[in-house]
Amino acid sequence: MKDKMEDPAVIVVDEAGRFAVPLLSGHVGGANELAERIAAAIGALPVITTATDVRGIFAVDVFAVKNNLAVTDRRLAKEVSASLLEGKPVGFFSDFPFKDREKGCWTPKGCVDRECEINIRITTENGRFEKPCLLLVPRCIILGVGCRRGTDENTLEREIESALRDGNIHPGAVKALATIDVKADEACLLALTERRDWELKCYSAGALGAVEGTFEESEFVKKP
Repeated sequence: MKDKMEDPAVIVVDEAGRFAVPLLSGHVGGANELAERIAAAIGALPVITTATDVRGIFAVDVFAVKNNLAVTDRRLAKEVSASLLEGKPVGFFSDFPFKDREKGCWTPKGCVDRECEINIRITTENGRFEKPCLLLVPRCIILGVGCRRGTDENTLEREIESALRDGNIHPGAVKALATIDVKADEACLLALTERRDWELKCYSAGALGAVEGTFEESEFVKKP
């Protein structure tokens, strides 16, 4: 057991197969859902004890996991759950449309589409807000990167962070770095992507040259 955001799901089932009880990581690890599946399969009773589930209230951490969103502030995530458990509304905003097949546009139970004392926003932006706002960030940004041979890892990281600030992009939104295939073995790219848990996507010069668009050309990158 290390951290509730990383611990695996642990479920115990009694010898007679009467109960399926989540012991660890009920939300983020999916133990609650797994216990319900096990119970359904063997005819047992799932014993769910987490407050939001018992009360039938929106669980922001479960929602984040199911939609591949990074929870950027665990303290605010707890405050969101506490507000919902107390019956206080939580503002819910999204830069990306969430839809229910039957209901169309969807707002989680207990949340409203207006600013409240505490709020949730699904976004890739790294903005500041007047009132507390939990950012849920989808990992969907791919950064195009080029560098000289032997570039220091920390130097590259600082340049990337500067570019993210200039673009008002939250670092948690980065999914991958993309570069030309001749840099596939570049030490700083390999080290940085491994440390930051980013993918490294490499493309041939032909593939990059075939991309349509208006770009500034560089004579430097054309050199052998």
